[in-house]
Amino acid sequence: MTGLQEKIITDPLLIRQYAEILLQEIYTPDELVHKQQEQYNETLLDHVVFIFKNDQPLAKAAVYLNPYIRVANKKTGLIGNYECVADTAVSGFLMKYIESWAKENECAYILGPMNGSTWDQYRFALKFDTPPFFTEDYVPAYYVKQFMQMGFNPVANYYSHVLDRENGLNKNNGKEAERMFREKGMQMREISTEHFERDITLIYELSASAFQNNFLFSPVTLAYFTKKYLPVKNIIDPQLVLLVFDSLDQLVAFIFCLPDIYHSDSKTVVVKSIARHNEPAYAGISRWLFPEILERSFQKGYSRIINAFMHEENISSAISKQFRSQPYRTYQLFLKQIT
Repeated sequence: MTGLQEKIITDPLLIRQYAEILLQEIYTPDELVHKQQEQYNETLLDHVVFIFKNDQPLAKAAVYLNPYIRVANKKTGLIGNYECVADTAVSGFLMKYIESWAKENECAYILGPMNGSTWDQYRFALKFDTPPFFTEDYVPAYYVKQFMQMGFNPVANYYSHVLDRENGLNKNNGKEAERMFREKGMQMREISTEHFERDITLIYELSASAFQNNFLFSPVTLAYFTKKYLPVKNIIDPQLVLLVFDSLDQLVAFIFCLPDIYHSDSKTVVVKSIARHNEPAYAGISRWLFPEILERSFQKGYSRIINAFMHEENISSAISKQFRSQPYRTYQLFLKQIT
């Protein structure tokens, strides 16, 4: 395709306007319902580039430099907020620009899709043969093909599993674990909507510690973390966000769930994150938290649980399988070496 031109757009209003035009070119109205509200990690953002033809936006991407994310201990650029029409000439033109930017910034690799960090939206779903759920961003299946054609290769796999009431939940699954941890002086309570920011701060502090050894981890400020969680304050069911404290009233584990507001008729709960303190004394606490969420959810009339976005080596994946969950979606993150 000839006549293509890249333009760096810096005005937030223009970025939003062009992005909306582009989305109309890519998605049907029904698909747009499942698009997450786009966010940029302004702290790590280098710039946003659009590809135009005759003043019509055909693709866009944001490029980020996160100093904490390095592949093979080499500088790595990030490509995120990716949208592109189904035309390899357009995606190829965009990739040439991204490669040029990476070389100018002395990046040895490009990683994507990632909107700045793993605290932000990242990964592509390989296909949407089942309905999208809340917190999951809908993208066309051809995005994976475009990345592969642009020279990217998968670098990590992630999974979402689903468990429904018919899987025959044994309500005693978590009782032994509960007894063991309560004997150690641990207590469980629900998140407080009245003191939501206080509890989010506790969750932030534990997350920063618990996830620090995760693949591609980078630190995030409390302000940024809180800004991302405040919008769900009025969405959560407090009875499905559980916090565990030790005898000194220190948060040592939590499980954070959200109702699937995309499909209220399906009565689905999405397990967004589960974490515990890294000390060995808290190993196995998920065997208390996860069954408790299952029992509470089913008692409240929810019909299924989606354990979302688990890295292939994450212990959450093993826990999910213990409860006879079934695969729901597979996602991949991609890497390209710059020559």
